[in-house]
Amino acid sequence: MKKLIFFDIDGTLLNYKNHKVPKSTIKALEILKKKSDIKIIISTGRSKILVDDIEELSNIFDSFSYLNSASVVSNGIEIYKHIIAYEDKLKLFNIFSDLEIIYGFSNNNQEYISETNQFLVKGFENSGLKVPPIGNLLEIEDVSHVYFFGNEDIFKKVAKRVEGFRVVPWVINGGDLIPNHLSKAHGIEMFLKQYNLDKKDTYAFGDGYNDIEMLKFVGTGIAMGNSRDEVKKAADYVTDSIENDGIYNALKHFKLI
Repeated sequence: MKKLIFFDIDGTLLNYKNHKVPKSTIKALEILKKKSDIKIIISTGRSKILVDDIEELSNIFDSFSYLNSASVVSNGIEIYKHIIAYEDKLKLFNIFSDLEIIYGFSNNNQEYISETNQFLVKGFENSGLKVPPIGNLLEIEDVSHVYFFGNEDIFKKVAKRVEGFRVVPWVINGGDLIPNHLSKAHGIEMFLKQYNLDKKDTYAFGDGYNDIEMLKFVGTGIAMGNSRDEVKKAADYVTDSIENDGIYNALKHFKLI
């Protein structure tokens, strides 16, 4: 019976501290890729362009759930795509303008930010990411993902006013606005239908708040040791941190490699 294994990127495959994929993780992924009864899939909040920037992963994966499942690609072919309606973009734009919030948004081809400052530039650089070009949410077509910058107080203000979306915080200084019907679990459902499998045949690795639905949904949810407590509680198993070969060790534990 074929098994599907889903991997988050940031904090799971990719180390926040040095912006590299651990050698033990690459070794494990290469072993899995050779197994005919296992399919490995990336499930991330990143867009395609930001995933393509990670050279260590470029030749390992051919199936992806991008932008918290707003775009699902199987064996190089897009099988699902969600576009945020103009009416919803207008509502979000007005909320951001009223609250004077800096926001970002993307489709799979490009990412944009409403404005920038020295603090944000440093934040992108510390995350190993390029600062996106300036763009207007209402002027860019095919937007699938929206995020914004702020603290917990800002999260609460946005959550009170937004409709049809939920606020999912990052580790610090910002959060995603994810359509209520979407989560990483939604992308997994797409793959289960394609391969005609039951979710008991699925595993997932994650560390962030946007991984919680995924970890709860799959047959075996595995939280990284560097996860927040809420994420660990959602998992069936907690492995070691990314610095301590968490993915490799968990795959060995479950006899997948």
